Amino acid sequence: MAVSLTPTPPILFSSPFFSSAIATRGNYSSRLPLQASPRPCFPHVQASPVAAKSTPSSSIEQETTDVDYDDVAPKTLSSYGPSLWGDYFLNYEPKPLQAYTTPTAGADELGCRDGFLHEYSQIIEQYYSPLGHVGLNYAQDRLVEGYIWCYAVYHEKDFALSRIFLTKQLMLISLMDDTYDSHATIEECRLLNAAIQRWDESATSLLPNYLQRFYIELLRIFNEHKREVAIRDTYHVAYARKFQDLSAYYLQEAEWLHQNHKPSFKDHMSLSAMSIGSPTLCIGLMVGMGDLVTRESFEWAAGYPNVTISCGKIACLMDDIVAFKGGKAKGDIATSIECYMVEHRVTSAVAISKILSLLEDDWKTLNQALFQHHAQLPMVRRIINFANSMPLFYAEKDAYTFNIHLKDTVESLFVETIPM
Repeated sequence: MAVSLTPTPPILFSSPFFSSAIATRGNYSSRLPLQASPRPCFPHVQASPVAAKSTPSSSIEQETTDVDYDDVAPKTLSSYGPSLWGDYFLNYEPKPLQAYTTPTAGADELGCRDGFLHEYSQIIEQYYSPLGHVGLNYAQDRLVEGYIWCYAVYHEKDFALSRIFLTKQLMLISLMDDTYDSHATIEECRLLNAAIQRWDESATSLLPNYLQRFYIELLRIFNEHKREVAIRDTYHVAYARKFQDLSAYYLQEAEWLHQNHKPSFKDHMSLSAMSIGSPTLCIGLMVGMGDLVTRESFEWAAGYPNVTISCGKIACLMDDIVAFKGGKAKGDIATSIECYMVEHRVTSAVAISKILSLLEDDWKTLNQALFQHHAQLPMVRRIINFANSMPLFYAEKDAYTFNIHLKDTVESLFVETIPM
């Protein structure tokens, strides 16, 4: 009997059980009544922040003395390693069809490995090889891990084009994040943002050489995908240019770090929920979905509704928890946990408890969206799929940055054979 590939209904999470549910592949449910989550007020990303008065660490409980905003080191090259996989997937030859099927099995039982290899080769050809000459050797190579993330959003073969473009967007975001966060000077960050806001090759001359090559490839990838989607859907790619907003959020974080600005917990959350990139990708994931999305759908997503904001908050809060426990890198802005500890003069245990409570509220907001946005239900389901993937990357460790923690997952999905 053929294995059904029909997607299951969205899984509704409850934050205290992330790790145990993943480990046991159990079902998730929200234990608490649904409750609306107010949309945060975003700071003006172009404005220079005013230095905030902070509480001296000496007046806080002993544990909080580890939170030192003033101990900020200059930006250094990323210490993250290259891809674990090297050329493995480039040289890997999939076995013949009959090697994966039984006499009574159909091709739909193959699982995702051959589909991955086919799509991965397209991404390598269209994205990875051209970017090889850009020379951003300080950036993380996370193409395989990025593809897994996008596969969690939509696994169906009908969404191959959307999945490929979403993977490209995620890789561009990763490159841009590493540039703003760990390599570019504040002057280069400002120039890069100015060029991205113009979104025209005439702005290339504003940039230093290494950023010129990145900028040209950024424009090329968006222009090429505009030609790949159906003629009636070319406007999809234009909405994906909310990428420009993300650049502005990255610049605001860089300005905060440069000025040694100490944001309030509220301001930190408002910015981090956007700079994590998830709300931007919630728009980009709709590109190429055909009749399931309309111009009204893109207008809805481009307005950053609560469901996309909550997706971003879930990502940044889970990331902050694992970063705080594992030790954040020098030069990173303070995590939400550190901001909360300093502002409220509490220990890390109290701050993490508060963060878990906020996560619970955001999962409830996603649950609520299924009932509030009937006209946009196909998009809401994909956004929830995206949010559901966060524990895979941030349950215990930052498995995207330190991808050794994702090695077993990659092998089980795309390397090991599945008995039929």
